[in-house]
Amino acid sequence: MRGVKMAYTSRDQIPEQYRWDMSVLFPSIEEAQSELGKIDKQLKKFKKYQGRLLENQDTLREALKLYESISRRLHILGIYTHQSYDLDTRASDYQALYGQIQSLMARFGEATSWMTPEILASDTKQVKAMLKGDLKIYRQYFDDILRAKKHTLSDKEEALLAKLSESFQTPTNVFSLLNNADFEFPTIQDEDGNDLKLTHGNFIPTLQSKDRKVRQRAFKEYYSVFQDHSNTLAGLLSAEVKNNVTYARAKNFKSARAAALFENNIPESVYDALIEAVNAALPAMYKYQAIRKRKLRVKELHMYDVYVPLVKNVEMEIPYEEGKDMVLQALSVLGEDYTSVVKKAYDERWIDVYETPGKRSGAYSSGSFDTVPYMLLNHQDNLNDTFTLAHEMGHSMHSYYSAQSQPWIYSGYGIFLAEIASTFNEALLNNHLLNTITDKKQRLFIINHYLEGFKGTLFRQTMFAEFERDIHQVVEQGGSLTSETLNDMYGKLVAKYFGPDVIVDDEIKFEWSRIPHFYYNFYVFQYATGLSAATTFAKRVINQEDGALEKYKGFLKAGRSQYPMDVLKQAGLDMTDPAPIIEALETFSKLVDEFDELI
Repeated sequence: MRGVKMAYTSRDQIPEQYRWDMSVLFPSIEEAQSELGKIDKQLKKFKKYQGRLLENQDTLREALKLYESISRRLHILGIYTHQSYDLDTRASDYQALYGQIQSLMARFGEATSWMTPEILASDTKQVKAMLKGDLKIYRQYFDDILRAKKHTLSDKEEALLAKLSESFQTPTNVFSLLNNADFEFPTIQDEDGNDLKLTHGNFIPTLQSKDRKVRQRAFKEYYSVFQDHSNTLAGLLSAEVKNNVTYARAKNFKSARAAALFENNIPESVYDALIEAVNAALPAMYKYQAIRKRKLRVKELHMYDVYVPLVKNVEMEIPYEEGKDMVLQALSVLGEDYTSVVKKAYDERWIDVYETPGKRSGAYSSGSFDTVPYMLLNHQDNLNDTFTLAHEMGHSMHSYYSAQSQPWIYSGYGIFLAEIASTFNEALLNNHLLNTITDKKQRLFIINHYLEGFKGTLFRQTMFAEFERDIHQVVEQGGSLTSETLNDMYGKLVAKYFGPDVIVDDEIKFEWSRIPHFYYNFYVFQYATGLSAATTFAKRVINQEDGALEKYKGFLKAGRSQYPMDVLKQAGLDMTDPAPIIEALETFSKLVDEFDELI
């Protein structure tokens, strides 16, 4: 999906409308440095509230207002500095200022570190009695703090756990060193007979090779490194799981998973509902693999065949201006109030569009309560980058609606909800393209692009989530995690998720040993729930179901005013029930059927 590369060698060459204007936040770096000094002097003001935060309403109000004021100023300063630096990472002045801001944020954390413990040490009834009149706005905020009370230990015990936290990071750190620094991967020959040294970065692209022998060699040689170190890697993952279990027990949680999900107040039933729904939908995944086997014309479909593109690359050159219109049309189902803000983002320089030397790679959305939700792109004129524009616009519109609808304290949104609005926009763009493109090759390419995303995000991440749940249960029930145990458990899951048409090669049983996310403590399932929620929201909005659009906009506006589950429930999605996930999986199944007919 290559497009025309915009060859800008400096930012001055780029038309103004495609560049951020950071001077609206601070006219100069000197002004930003001055603001940093002013904030630093304000930090000592917190001292006078320590030990008397809940003395009376006036004291509490003053302390909370001070906390908000400094937080907001810090956020603006952080946005200005990190985004100015990202535009040219060679700029040492912004790099230095960002380092100073990080130090200031750490000092701010120290200056306010007593606040939460003081609230937790207070009588719950006394705290709640304070939250009346203009302070009732803080009820959800305090409820979120107070629910941790039964999992808060004595000062000495908490201090001991804090000291151990660095040691708890050892398995993660050692895995990272092994995986990123120490492992040496073999060299194989590519399709043209040239030497190709395998790396993490080129492994999957090599598995997309048209030459099956190259794929097989890459697969076997790459995994041989993990096989040679499997006992060490099993020891590290086992230590990580034991750390999670130990921490959970120390903090009075019934399981490691319950402890991990506590932060966002996610019931464990959400995790189980995801696994249950995806397991029920595996026949659609099996059909997709059967199509792959048929298309590749192989007697046996191996794990080194599952990344080969089934559709030839289709050149779709989409200039940025055309991509903007395409995204705007796709989002028009959301109404004038939504699209008018999208136009505002286009016209008022919310987006830094093109790549230049020194600019940070990738794409993101970033902003604060007091700034616009900026977007950074490195746009090339192709379909993938048009999807990236839609994705980042989803994040920015979520931030915009939350900030417009909520007070500062609730204007953010947690990780469980973070990817829904962005993926929702991708689903709308996908739907728009399939409704407007008639060329068979292009339709096939777009459907395959979407199916591969579904496979990688919903099915694969759920398989990871199931593995993570199972290995923690083994340790919690007194078992041990050896290389043999982990290989056996992982191999069975691969067989279950890929189905009867795929051979579970011995090498793939070692895949658990190369996945960094298994050191993220029950994190990956959120990728799958996020895609499920986004797909179901999109399906309902596209089909113009009763109240669907209003409910989706309610989700965008909710911020942190409720817990994530309650926000989604209000919008019509009960994620403790497999139904919304099943609904999302119906989209996958339908597209597999169309793909089967077209290919």
